[in-house]
Formats: sequence, structure tokens, C-alpha cells
Amino acid sequence: MASCSKCEYVNRPEAKRCGGCGAVMMEAGVGRAPQALQGGGPVRPTVHEGGAGGGAVPPTRLERGAQMGGAADPTRVEGHPGAGRYQQGAPNHTVFSEEAVRPIAGWLVVLRSLSLPLYKEIPIYMGANNLGRDAALGPHCVDDPNVSTQQALVQAEEGGVLLMNTSTTNPTQINRQPIRHAALNKGDEVRMGRTTMVFVPMPQGG
Repeated sequence: MASCSKCEYVNRPEAKRCGGCGAVMMEAGVGRAPQALQGGGPVRPTVHEGGAGGGAVPPTRLERGAQMGGAADPTRVEGHPGAGRYQQGAPNHTVFSEEAVRPIAGWLVVLRSLSLPLYKEIPIYMGANNLGRDAALGPHCVDDPNVSTQQALVQAEEGGVLLMNTSTTNPTQINRQPIRHAALNKGDEVRMGRTTMVFVPMPQGG
């Protein structure tokens, strides 16, 4: 085997061009040994057998990215509505946003607001969902100057959904009634500041 001096892709001895980067290979017997051999470690060949005509099959995009020390390109995470994109972290590590793996329980849909788009959907996931004006809350940010930084907590469990007011200065209402904590049911109107939303649960079987 002959290792490419540019990308260290392991090619067949008779290869004239590198199957990894396309560079012209050095004459037989002159190319560098794979890095694993130089360091005395185990050989991890990247030449795949079984290509058309029995030749070498170039590595996939993900394999080539790993060889060059990089991470895969971000890809869309398929699944329930509100699933997030995967975030690129340390090389060769895939970190998924919390929303991408939490089942969704429903949505708060904006009916009236001075600052939020009409019919904007705020996702409610199973477990705790903090709502407020703080931009760090991401999809749960209610961008309303009359809403507290931490306004309310929606706790979604198998047995139902509970809404709790966590603000000491601004009220949270369900169907125009101020609440400290109360069950949140289908069609209930939730008001925070000057924003009114309606709760739409995930359909059964969805």
C-alpha cells in the first residue's frame, strides 16, 4: 500500500493518482508509509474492496472528513415538528439540541400580539418548558416588553399539562383568569403581557 503525501489516503501500489484527493502519486516504492505504520500503531486501511472492476472505492464524505480531522456537515434531524438541527461541537462529535430528542406535547399558537407574528407556534415539549422574554430561551422566548424574563413554566407529563406563573411582577392568565398554577387544556387561551396564545395539544397518535 502507498500513502498519499498530501492527505495520507492509503492507495494501491499501482495507483497513479490518489483516490482521496486526486493528487499525482509518487513513483512506486517512494510514497510515504501510512501514518499508523510510522507511529507503530495498527493499520486502519481506508481502501474499500468491491468497487466496479475490482478497483479501489474512494471513502465516503463522512470517512474523508474523519481522515482530515473534521466533523460531518450539519444535517437536518427528521422527526416530530420542532425537531432541531444538530449542532457541530468538537471534531468528530455530534451534539443534538435538546428539542431534537424530546417528544412534543403541543403548541402555544399566537392569536394576538404587538410584537410576535400572528399564528407563531411556540413548541411545548414533554417535561419542563420555561417561557419568558429572555432570548436565551430560544423557541420559548415570548418577545413582549410586558412579559418577564422568566414568566411561566409549562410542565407536560403523560397525565396532562400544567401551567405555572413564575413571575413576581407580571401575571399569567388562562381564559382571562390570573393563575399561580392550573391545568392547561385544549383550546385554553394563555395571556402573558399583551400576547394571547391558544394551547393546541399534539393529536393522539401523532
